[in-house]
Amino acid sequence: HIEYVDPDADALKSEAYQVEFDGTTVFESGDKRERVTTVDEQKFTSAIMKVVRDEVKKVYFLTGHQEHSVDDFDRTGYSQAKSELEKQNYAVEPLTLTTQPEVPSDCAALILPGPKAPLTAHEVNAITKYLDGNGKVLLMFEPSLTSANDPNQPLVDLMDRWGVKVGND
Repeated sequence: HIEYVDPDADALKSEAYQVEFDGTTVFESGDKRERVTTVDEQKFTSAIMKVVRDEVKKVYFLTGHQEHSVDDFDRTGYSQAKSELEKQNYAVEPLTLTTQPEVPSDCAALILPGPKAPLTAHEVNAITKYLDGNGKVLLMFEPSLTSANDPNQPLVDLMDRWGVKVGND
């Protein structure tokens, strides 16, 4: 249901819902609350999804191979991608497979954002196992100047197994 509240006339409710700005819309379901301070379809949809979904899906970004980082705000970083994923109610986490035995079971998608250093056999095996279990991967490569010495060749071979042809272009 919808309820319109005048924050000046009902200061107690305004305080209870932590409304600080005029025009704030509060979405509530059970014990979950999301506040939106602008009229924007995407923000409204995102807020509704956050309060009605029981789970937050996790997207992992592989780290440890000189990949682009989700914490970098420069033109090579993926901070904007992280922000957009979080707006869609995804949790974004880094993943270092050199210290973990496998891709976490709560991984909705694994992103490999342009690794420049080779992955170990253990890491490729962990990704293979994840894909074999219906995992989802977004794999991004930088073009290789010396494709004969491409550090990503094991990943290229893995993609070939799945029928994906990776070109050096």
